[in-house]
Order: sequence, then C-alpha cells, then structure tokens
Amino acid sequence: LDFKCLPGDPMRRPCLMSPYHYRLDWETWIHVTASLEELWTQRAPASAYHEQIPDFLQALVVKLLSGDDDVAGLMGVPRRELYKGGEPPSAISIDFASYTFTDIAKEQKDSGAWWNVQPVASNSLRAYSKKGNTLPAEQVRKSP
Repeated sequence: LDFKCLPGDPMRRPCLMSPYHYRLDWETWIHVTASLEELWTQRAPASAYHEQIPDFLQALVVKLLSGDDDVAGLMGVPRRELYKGGEPPSAISIDFASYTFTDIAKEQKDSGAWWNVQPVASNSLRAYSKKGNTLPAEQVRKSP
C-alpha cells in the first residue's frame, strides 16, 4: 500500500508536485520525519517506531481496514485494487525505512531503481489486522 507521492516502491519514479502537494503525503512526511528522526539517529528498535505512529496515521489505517472510500481515494493504489471484491483488506502492513536517491550514473542506470531503501531494523514490518481496528458501519463513508 503506497502513498501517491511518498517514496515506496524503489522502482517508482519520484513524484513531482509543484507548487502544491498531496496533503496526506506531506503531513506523513513531515510528522514521521519530525517525530521519528531521533529514533533513526539512535538506531532504536523497530518497536519504538510502531509505538510512535502519529494519531492521524493510526486513524488512516483504521478507516482503510473499515472500508472507507474517502480515505481509499487518498492512497496511491486504485480503490479497486485496495478493496478487491468490494471488501477492505484484512490487514495492512506498515514498515519504516530510510530512503535516499540512487546514483543515476551507477545504480539507477543498472538496476532501474530510483531509491536506496534501508529498513530501520531487520524486523520492522508489522501487520495491523481488522481485529480491534475497525469503525462502526455508520462512521464509514461509502461512495455511491
């Protein structure tokens, strides 16, 4: 599950949006970078990152797991892929990594990758399931 413009798939070309940015992507970049940068410099364990996920991202995960169409439209994955068969995903994986540009003259030319990705830890991937992470039906927005 990728955002529209944040680095994700190392093979995906960087998104250039000017003078405006996708607000969710911008908020995520700013809040995660600002609140978790210290963890990176301290080489904190992966669990520390998951304990400090910003509230708005926690709400995003809950809404996606609940099948909210408005929130699905903010993501970089088409709604039909995110909600296969009209059903929300049973779980969402969250991973933390440091992204830097590849060297165009060397790495990008050979591999086609735009990004070097360094996970914060070898066990940083976590899955968040629907159990305990869904909203009541009346709070879930559905498109007509």
